[in-house]
Amino acid sequence: MNAPWPDCHCAQETATRKVRETIESNPISQWLKESMGNSVVMYGRESGIYPHITNTGVMLIDVPAFEAELPTIINFGEKGGKAFGGFDQGWMNEYFSQKKKQHKRALVSIYWNWKAYWGMMPSFLEDVKIMHYHGPKPGRCLENIASCDPPDRSCSIEAYVGLVTKGICCDYGRTAWLALDLTKKLSNVSV
Repeated sequence: MNAPWPDCHCAQETATRKVRETIESNPISQWLKESMGNSVVMYGRESGIYPHITNTGVMLIDVPAFEAELPTIINFGEKGGKAFGGFDQGWMNEYFSQKKKQHKRALVSIYWNWKAYWGMMPSFLEDVKIMHYHGPKPGRCLENIASCDPPDRSCSIEAYVGLVTKGICCDYGRTAWLALDLTKKLSNVSV
């Protein structure tokens, strides 16, 4: 007896092919492919602008390559038999820090992992592709930066105090204010 619906496997293959074709023809995908080279993942800086790969809050991933690497990553974690500092971030850092794995990780462009407390100089908001709410977030201390209010009881997260102070000093909270304003505008967009 034939099912009254289309063959799901065939429909899934067609959808997957269409998505892959769309992605491959996208200029951002082309840029990403060129930027990543042979890397499996790209991720970025922690709280400083210096080029040190540590923060996995924004990761650009070559999905097929990562899928192929994943069993080895999991095996590495299981064999390590220890807790990684920073959870998944610590795990990724330790795995890709191994001498034989370093070439599989790259530093993502600073503009694809910008922090609101860095300030905009010498850059411009138009250069930023992803605003990473690392540390202070909307509703959790980012407003302190935007309004140049030093950390107080409204921002009681100890780890954020230095970042809030840094954001105020960098550009008087301008970047945080722009990020909050853009977030507010985007949250009012209906899809």
